[in-house]
Amino acid sequence: MNIDSNIGHMKYNDTKQKFSEWEQQLITDGPGFTYMAKFDQGESYSGSLGFADLEEKKRLTIDSIFNLASISKQFTAFSILLLEQGNKLALHDPITKYLPELPEYANDITIQDLIYHIGGMVDYIELALAKQIDYSDPLGPEESLADLVAYPVPLYQVGTQFDYSNTGYFLLSIIIERVSGQSYKDFAQEHIFSPLKMDNSFIVESYPVQTMIARGYRKDSKFSYQLYESLWTQTGDGAVHSTASDLMKWGENFASGKVGGKALVEKMLQALPPKHITGKTIKNHEQYAYGIIISQHFGISHFEHSGGWAGYATYFLRIPSLGLSVAVLGNIENLDTQKIAYDITDIILTQYKELYIHND
Repeated sequence: MNIDSNIGHMKYNDTKQKFSEWEQQLITDGPGFTYMAKFDQGESYSGSLGFADLEEKKRLTIDSIFNLASISKQFTAFSILLLEQGNKLALHDPITKYLPELPEYANDITIQDLIYHIGGMVDYIELALAKQIDYSDPLGPEESLADLVAYPVPLYQVGTQFDYSNTGYFLLSIIIERVSGQSYKDFAQEHIFSPLKMDNSFIVESYPVQTMIARGYRKDSKFSYQLYESLWTQTGDGAVHSTASDLMKWGENFASGKVGGKALVEKMLQALPPKHITGKTIKNHEQYAYGIIISQHFGISHFEHSGGWAGYATYFLRIPSLGLSVAVLGNIENLDTQKIAYDITDIILTQYKELYIHND
């Protein structure tokens, strides 16, 4: 793109003003969120509203660390692809090759089926809740795996239905550990976070956490803010902790292929085809790729994923054709981070429409 630098500078200032006006409508005296939007190697917009710790009256900053919740799934899928690239596993491998303790029906489920949420397995979270285990109670991966081993039948035949489930990505993290010989935490640190200089990103696999992170909250019946954080230590479906600025580095890797290479990051964007194993259209089919959802919400192809966990709500989206990444990280349960991320993107697209869409 050939963009006049003076025009670009004016648009940058205009957009900053738009964000300032937008923030004025959102000021809060409770927990809140941080956000960042960035063009690859270019201008960025960021802000933070609310408190990271209500008890200590510590405000959120753009450097605040949050539990990413299900945004974590794309790092799990990426790790699986790294292992495939190194000939350590194959996506068509049955998961019982690495998890032989699972029930017999799991012999028909492949690694890729777990990635695409079509494996048909019960969600381990539902099994825990059925045992009256609350999110604030301790629960480790060993007990959750044991619950899955003891569950004798699938919910549906593999490859016939899309059913978003945390079980698949939780099991993928165990496969990563058994194949690599490392904890998933160490594998991700060595192969993703460190190479991309995501210096404030890490996986939590035990509590308490020594690094300062934004505390999680929810509103009680009297609409007061209540501290609400989970002690569960499963990984793969969640547990990545990061900042908005680190997620910009992650977004840029989809263009540069610095880690994994461009062929691998392109594979990340291959969505679940409507027809998979059975040849029949998959029930509840969605454009789900490798831990991300392919969308056309803005009239431009992009990918995105939300995250929601005890006390946290998050969102990440990227528009590859514009080299634009957007992250919203909140520390209040049920915050509509999708709307916030869409509002941020709309502000930028409206301001830069002439420059970035018509000047290619």
